[in-house]
Amino acid sequence: MAPGIDQRYFDDLTGKSILGRLGFHYAFAGFEADPKILEQRFRTRVTVTHEGNVRSVVAGRADLAIVTRSFLTRFLQREPELARQLVVSERTDQIYEHTILTRRGGAVATAWLDSLLDRLAGDGRLEMLWRRSGIVS
Repeated sequence: MAPGIDQRYFDDLTGKSILGRLGFHYAFAGFEADPKILEQRFRTRVTVTHEGNVRSVVAGRADLAIVTRSFLTRFLQREPELARQLVVSERTDQIYEHTILTRRGGAVATAWLDSLLDRLAGDGRLEMLWRRSGIVS
């Protein structure tokens, strides 16, 4: 980690080289997803892997990477020695809300899925899974 870098580093992204994930829409860029526009206007290159982006920041090939909190949590659990080389922003670019879809008449019925989620939530396993995945802290 470079000396003197703290949370203020993330206040102004102007001039910083940024790595993002292909297909994601970023709030700091007005939810733009077009790789050419991201590169031209925001010095943001998109790739296909969060892990490669984090490793590029550690190696000094980019100033910062925007990754999901769940990915970063799992990654740093696997490689805790890299945590000392990174400053993790307290700033959140955006929050994704995901939903589950099932096909009508498909192998997974909505009622079965609802029942499973209710059971997992009821006995605390759902929250445990979310914590382990870094979805909630």
